[in-house]
Amino acid sequence: MSQYKTQLPEKITVHCTDTDRSAEAYLDRYVEGKYMDIILNTVRLKLVKEGKVYVGHMAGLEFTARDPDLVHIKQGR
Repeated sequence: MSQYKTQLPEKITVHCTDTDRSAEAYLDRYVEGKYMDIILNTVRLKLVKEGKVYVGHMAGLEFTARDPDLVHIKQGR
């Protein structure tokens, strides 16, 4: 009997809507459809699901991110 394991990526792309720049951030915690915690330049930021994207605010700037690409691994013996 085989089972599948879901693996999250280590990094995701975060977009700043105020400056129109993108950056890589570490994905710390992810709850599908609710929120994700990321670490952006040593600062933890919580992004909450709003529509199709996750949105968070830090230092007067707005950051958005899409759902991370989940990898499904088939485990066998």
